[in-house]
Amino acid sequence: MILSLRDEALATQDCDNLRAFGVPALESPVHHAHKIAFDEMVVNKADGFILTSQQAAYALPDTARDRPVFTVGRASAAAARGRGYHNVFAGTADGTALAEMIAAHAEQGQISFTDTLIWLRATKISTDMMTALSPRFSALSQEVVYEMQEADSLPDEVLGALQKGQVSAIMVLSKAQLGALVQLLHHHNLWQVRHKIALYVVSQAVGLAAEKQGWHAIDIARRKRALSVQASVITHWYRTSAEGDSQGGCKRQK
Repeated sequence: MILSLRDEALATQDCDNLRAFGVPALESPVHHAHKIAFDEMVVNKADGFILTSQQAAYALPDTARDRPVFTVGRASAAAARGRGYHNVFAGTADGTALAEMIAAHAEQGQISFTDTLIWLRATKISTDMMTALSPRFSALSQEVVYEMQEADSLPDEVLGALQKGQVSAIMVLSKAQLGALVQLLHHHNLWQVRHKIALYVVSQAVGLAAEKQGWHAIDIARRKRALSVQASVITHWYRTSAEGDSQGGCKRQK
């Protein structure tokens, strides 16, 4: 069994992708997105929008669908299109690269450095788009539209699978997910299960943090994308299934 730690919608997406390849998976969100009140009048007047997460897309106004949206990756781009936006430009799942893409659009005349761009963001961030863009974009602003709160407990089905030793791997896409997972395992007196579970992580930074927390079987994705982590997990599942050992570990990939 494989666990996805992302919030509800994204965890379901992860698990659906794995199940399509015959890999058993369970949604196990360790964070939940909570909407925050924001200044809708300010957002409505923006010339364009910046999204660094899928969860912020709900704040895109219904009255501005002709305006450009710059997103950090494909999931946030899909969320923007789901809100009815068509002028959407997706990045490569990297905040720094997103800033460079936005600047390139301005240099090419597709937008202006004086346009009012609003970054719709969470309370906690990994890349500060204000720092990355404000030297060049004079009218850049931000609105905090949601926060991620840690789950109080793991789902009952996930707890049962962990207690029975049925979980062989967990996908971890951020340090925040890792920290929440560790706390929840301690909360449920299940910290010892880490010795039998492989972690599939999105970056070397997350992998190093996992090592410091006491995890041993860690695989680092070749690309900083959820799909790359999923591909590694699928390979893991078929390899361990072929070996007749559903609890098999993995080798660390650098």
